[in-house]
This record gives sequence, structure tokens and C-alpha cells, in this order.
Amino acid sequence: MKTIKVAGDLQYPPYEFVDKQGNYRGYNVKVMNYIATEKGIKMEFYPMSWEKAQQALLKGEVDIIQG
Repeated sequence: MKTIKVAGDLQYPPYEFVDKQGNYRGYNVKVMNYIATEKGIKMEFYPMSWEKAQQALLKGEVDIIQG
């Protein structure tokens, strides 16, 4: 199964955020998980600041930035 590494914002509710229990949630997360299910792939989420997400993409540490 193919895995896509997804960077996303730590705190940008309701789109993407880490809740009080440490779970990554939000509209964008739900959409990405739906796409993964439909396409038969796996998404690994990496919540971080927007600046770090951009750097991670440029360095090849993640495949995409959601949102």
C-alpha cells in the first residue's frame, strides 16, 4: 500500500488541529482520509507550523501540504 506523507497546520481549526487528546482532526484531515480510503492508499499526517511544513516539502520530508 502506497503511503503519502502529509504536512498540515498544528492549530488551524476547524480545518486542521491537534485536539486536547493529541489527535489530529479537522475538515482537511477528514477529506484526506476519505481520499485515501477511495484510492487505497495510506496517509501519514505530520502536524507542524506552516513555515516548517514548507521547509519539509522543499527538503522532500513530506509529499504534500494539505489545506
